[in-house]
Amino acid sequence: MASFALAHVCFISWFVSHDAVAKLRARPVIVVVLAAAAITLVALVWGGIDDPVVRTVLPLYALLLSGTAATALATDRTAGLGAVLFLVSDALIALTEFHRLSTTTASHVAIMVLYLAAIALLTIGGARLAHPGVRADAPTPEPAS
Repeated sequence: MASFALAHVCFISWFVSHDAVAKLRARPVIVVVLAAAAITLVALVWGGIDDPVVRTVLPLYALLLSGTAATALATDRTAGLGAVLFLVSDALIALTEFHRLSTTTASHVAIMVLYLAAIALLTIGGARLAHPGVRADAPTPEPAS
């Protein structure tokens, strides 16, 4: 979980460096909705958590997940969708890990499909921020000879 938390710190830093805070000030509903989602998720799984370390870390990780989703949504729609899918994927992990949903082949597949889509969309959106004039559907230039 620590490596994923560090990745979310990096995502948040990237989106903040692309004006996410100012954009969130203009659209505070994003923060409110995602904070409510994080609180709801933690509340749903809380009774299934026996480990005191996990009880300490999980709310912080949920805050990072919602922070990534909020800053991404404010900055780039594609990245925002990816961050929301990441949040949903991790929510499914928590719900199955702490026995709020049954662990099935379908839940494992859903978690991985959501995770892979999330990373792809976060990458596309983040790259678009790094190179705002480049379109994904633009033709590739011929190499110079």
